[in-house]
Amino acid sequence: MSHNLHLMVKRHLYWAFYKSTITFNFGFSFILALVAPAMSMQFLPGGVIADRFPAAFCRIFAISIMTVGPLIAFAYKELAHPSEYYFYYNQGISKIKLYACCLIINILPATAIFIIRYYVASA
Repeated sequence: MSHNLHLMVKRHLYWAFYKSTITFNFGFSFILALVAPAMSMQFLPGGVIADRFPAAFCRIFAISIMTVGPLIAFAYKELAHPSEYYFYYNQGISKIKLYACCLIINILPATAIFIIRYYVASA
């Protein structure tokens, strides 16, 4: 019984850490997805930004959620709350495990965005 309780507590701790990084991750990814397509499309010959923007936005947002966004969120956590990692470490969860958990969980919304974008584009 205590083993199951311990696993449940760890799962809640992983989820709490993920929730603390999601705001910066999604916020930065959203801003990057807004700015990057417009900056890159202004140099394309004959391209209308409005036609390509939604597809580029979705692609950049999904990729950023899995790559650059978490790095920004982790950097913020390192600078703003460096002692918070001791709490997780005392519970038996290393910083690497926390980062890996966040990166794995971020695959889910990114995959959902790619799937939705695929079905919307093919319709």
